[in-house]
Amino acid sequence: MSKNKGLFHLFWVQSHITYIMANSIIAHENLNKDHCVFMLWRGYQLPEDNTISSFDYPFLPTRENNPFDHGKRFWKSWKNVRLSDKSILSACDNHPFIFYAVDLLPDEVSLIINMKKCRGYYFMEEGLYSYYPLSYLDKIFTKKEKRNNWKWQFVDGLNTFFRRYKADLYHFNTVNKKYNGSFGMSEYSFSELPNKAVVRPQWGKSEKTESISHLIIFSPEVYNGYISFEAYTKGFTRFVSENCLKGEVYHYKFHPNQYMSEEEISNFRLFFMQLEESYNCKFIECNPSLVVENLVFMHQSNLTVYTTLSSLAFYTYILGAKVYSFHSYISDLRSYYEKEYSILPLNFKDEICYLGS
Repeated sequence: MSKNKGLFHLFWVQSHITYIMANSIIAHENLNKDHCVFMLWRGYQLPEDNTISSFDYPFLPTRENNPFDHGKRFWKSWKNVRLSDKSILSACDNHPFIFYAVDLLPDEVSLIINMKKCRGYYFMEEGLYSYYPLSYLDKIFTKKEKRNNWKWQFVDGLNTFFRRYKADLYHFNTVNKKYNGSFGMSEYSFSELPNKAVVRPQWGKSEKTESISHLIIFSPEVYNGYISFEAYTKGFTRFVSENCLKGEVYHYKFHPNQYMSEEEISNFRLFFMQLEESYNCKFIECNPSLVVENLVFMHQSNLTVYTTLSSLAFYTYILGAKVYSFHSYISDLRSYYEKEYSILPLNFKDEICYLGS
């Protein structure tokens, strides 16, 4: 990486769409690629043709383990904060940087944007939340106000790593003085945020993979605890029995969060083996590195997508693929999904085909 002085650009890359958005922003803003860095999170693996410098962020918070815990034993997290800072400053050659984030919910994002070297931040589009009304996001994500007595604030000053960890009250905070703007791939994303720019997506030109006609895209409903594995697979079995044709090949792709639970992945793989025996269909797991958006971009006329509700389904719909929802078969989540679909733009809820309803 170049050692020339100058502002660096640090991109939070945790999925294929954030990788696409990061490259789109670099092209749109004509940024110096030698001063751009991809900070990889959630085990994301870059495509082989990537040319931007990158590093793996050293922490992966989970429901069971938060390396930046700011509870009763907050002091034990300080060393992790220092390690986080060190990894970022090293990647940016100790230069000041602009941070490109998906949102402000993760603890580590608050820590990063409040680093002295951070000169500002942008939001970049990733998934459905980029299209949801702010009033809806604020309702489900707004954090509780802090108490206002001096004793609590004194402890809180230590607790939050000397005010580095400032729990932003909103999903997309545009009031923070470091907020610079946002980048989306259509006029509909971030429609309420100030200083928004629309960038042209840098979709891949090819996707080396076998022919895929039917693609099942999973969301992390089981991992997130919205529904039990047993209840989910019961409904999914009904979907297969009524819609999957004998002798056909169906590819399926797990959500990145699902790979955080080896038990869940193993259970699903065993479940698909049982489905093959019962319904004479072939189910093939897609490689986690498969860029579905690129696949659809090149072969949208030949691809049918099945899902409940996912950002991938949304992007495949925008790109022209046929999208079918099997959420009605998952009875325990039916009302949840109907509410989620109702707030999506582009008439997505009217264009998607609902199975089992």
